[in-house]
Amino acid sequence: MKRTVFFLMILALLSVGVAEEALAQTCPSISGPHSWGPRYWFDYAIAPGCYTTSGVSSITSSCGFGAWSLGNSSASFSFTVGSQVLDATKWTASTRIYFNDTNNSNGNWVYFAVNVTHPNTTVTQYPIVSWSGTDGDITGCALSSGTFTANTGDVVEVLVLSQAAVGSPTISVEYPSITNDQ
Repeated sequence: MKRTVFFLMILALLSVGVAEEALAQTCPSISGPHSWGPRYWFDYAIAPGCYTTSGVSSITSSCGFGAWSLGNSSASFSFTVGSQVLDATKWTASTRIYFNDTNNSNGNWVYFAVNVTHPNTTVTQYPIVSWSGTDGDITGCALSSGTFTANTGDVVEVLVLSQAAVGSPTISVEYPSITNDQ
């Protein structure tokens, strides 16, 4: 009898661990609404493992956050917006980009965008950052961000693309963050 109870306890503990792991992989993980003074917002956290990627490697950015090192690379993730929308016109997509191209070539570039597909309609594209070697270098820890519009039922696609065609540019992008404000 003791062995049976012990065995059942072990199974219960293992199943809790599996359930917690499954919850940790929910993409996106939505938290909120958070508040700071009069401001309210939802965080839509997208874990790096949620993205479909090609040609990326995970690194720590020069600002100390999780990022991808890019070359001829892509990373994308799509989700359908649920009921956690404070204002359909107040979405923000943000990241930090580091870009160093000693060749100053337009063949080396990075592109960060959000595409929103409205039910039974067209896709609206929201370019957040489009940068090439001819634009110079990006250093420091400033956020690059932009806004977009999405409502319940819309499909939001977060997209990061890069190309390293000339020389060996250094391109990295921190894992993007998405918020919806009031």
